[in-house]
Amino acid sequence: MLGRKLIALGGLIWVLGSALPAIAEWTPAAKSTVESKLVLLWRSVFRKLDREFKVPAFVDASGNWVTQKEARRYSPCGDVFLAHYCVRDGNIYFNESELSGIALELGDSAAFLALIHEYGHAIQHRLGLLRADRPLKEIELEADCFAGVQMAYLNDLDLLEPNDLDEVVSAYGLYGDYDITSSSHHGTPEERIQWFFKGFQKGMAACLLPAKQPQKPPEKTASHSNCSSRVTVL
Repeated sequence: MLGRKLIALGGLIWVLGSALPAIAEWTPAAKSTVESKLVLLWRSVFRKLDREFKVPAFVDASGNWVTQKEARRYSPCGDVFLAHYCVRDGNIYFNESELSGIALELGDSAAFLALIHEYGHAIQHRLGLLRADRPLKEIELEADCFAGVQMAYLNDLDLLEPNDLDEVVSAYGLYGDYDITSSSHHGTPEERIQWFFKGFQKGMAACLLPAKQPQKPPEKTASHSNCSSRVTVL
């Protein structure tokens, strides 16, 4: 992730300009840069909505996910598989060792996608969209759409490499599932890719259906896993 602006999607991607000296790999510096840029993006969005933006923290819970007891030292919502958003404290927890493996296997943007997707859940929570009365799949696809919005913003800042979107597509091949009858179904790989690019190409408004406009966060939030108040990437 980083470097030259992508000006088209599809089989051929044209590149303008020379590479910038940043975010080429899954590194602490890269994560810090992405995190700081996302804060700028959402502060601007929330300012336009006349709302205060409570910044979610990225918390590394590596090595502490083996048991629920150990993990709770780092996440109030339990063990961390890849990454999850915890509604109890509004932060994003990730397992560095697992995401490093994803970055090694599929590329750095595949690992960043996990964090950016969870950031999407943080935004949903702050906009009152992470509600228990909404189907899980709907919530997950909306978060994928928000992930596309955020990746487009990073692209506008010249922080994407030509192969980064290919890595995203590969990641959704891993993150998506075809168990459509399961209550934990997040969407097929094809659906998740479609919603990601909807956000990437059309912006935040395309992610919000008319009945799902931002509102005051309700007292009761969505429950979607064995830990009642976390939302995961898988």
